[in-house]
Amino acid sequence: MNRIVTDLEYRSTPRHFALGDAVFDRFTRTLSVAGREHRLEPRLAGVLECLMAEAGIPVTRETLLDQVWGQDGSDEALTQSVSRLRRMLGASCEIRTMPKIGYVLMADPVPVERPDMARETDETVAARQSRSSRSIPMWAGIVIGALGMALAGVIIFFVFFGFEREIEFITVDHPLADEAVTTGAD
Repeated sequence: MNRIVTDLEYRSTPRHFALGDAVFDRFTRTLSVAGREHRLEPRLAGVLECLMAEAGIPVTRETLLDQVWGQDGSDEALTQSVSRLRRMLGASCEIRTMPKIGYVLMADPVPVERPDMARETDETVAARQSRSSRSIPMWAGIVIGALGMALAGVIIFFVFFGFEREIEFITVDHPLADEAVTTGAD
């Protein structure tokens, strides 16, 4: 059963919520993460608001489908919405899957007056520091290593064989070789 929210009730709750280092604006349905702003579709914003209302507590799939989609919802639509929210939120806020139950928002939404007032918690500072100090991905290391080996091979080739090496032709004294040359001249 869809819950009807009155305009007065909607406006009496805070407009901006901080979720880690992300800020969600309920009125414009925008999610700001690391300087990037994402405009959420109504149902995507509805999923986020339902999870925020029960932060730290599992919300069943049936509850999310009922409150956000009504009778039009499907498990696939809910799964895709949660996946999109996870991509947008990144490391700033975790949405954990509870097998056979539903989903739980792991960060407590903190009401803020303005989006720029979102406070940094120890967790968000640690997450930002870990992102900035990450090593390069393994595939990039392999590519860089292969390029380095190829460059070293080219340098070694030119050091040992020189840049302007003359090509030597080996002549063979063989009676058939001379005969082939003279026969072709006829």
